[in-house]
Amino acid sequence: MSKYLLQCLSCGAKITDNYTLDCSCGKGGFFRTVYQQKSFNPSSENTLWRFQEWLPVEKPASVGSLGNEKQIFEGYPGKTVVYKSVYLGKELGLKNLFIAFNGYWPEKNAKIVTGTFKGLEAPPTIRRAI
Repeated sequence: MSKYLLQCLSCGAKITDNYTLDCSCGKGGFFRTVYQQKSFNPSSENTLWRFQEWLPVEKPASVGSLGNEKQIFEGYPGKTVVYKSVYLGKELGLKNLFIAFNGYWPEKNAKIVTGTFKGLEAPPTIRRAI
């Protein structure tokens, strides 16, 4: 079984991810990703792929180059900082509110120099396409 399933929000059916965009129920519902792992533990890797267990792709794409494997996006120059919000969470009545900062904040080790979410979206999107 995969690390995640897709659940149709219209009929509730759960399916494995075969890069489908709609459910066979024909009701036009969106999919929600349902993960087996319930806790969020990013790896120590300093790239986007530290979130690999929570990205809707099975593994980063790799290409062969003269017999050597090289990960696509291996050197992706970005790092999102995820931190637990204390004050906003308290104000909203949420005990476990986490905020992701996508930008450049060197003091917190956030290093998305482009300042755009598109850089984060591109690698998993391209992986799904190849």
